[in-house]
Amino acid sequence: MRGYVTELNGKPLTEYLTTFELGDCRKLFRYRAKCRGANPTAAEIDDALWLALETDVLPELYAVIAE
Repeated sequence: MRGYVTELNGKPLTEYLTTFELGDCRKLFRYRAKCRGANPTAAEIDDALWLALETDVLPELYAVIAE
């Protein structure tokens, strides 16, 4: 399946993402973490994305920023 991501950090995804969707999600999570003063690694972001996509649990570091 060219152009689709089927796993993150070796963990399978039940719904595949395009590489563009994955890139946008990573940018969003990196931005939210940076706003909170954190600098997560790519592996930490991918683990958080997998958790959010597969279990509907969004880690606090990446939660929506209230204004």
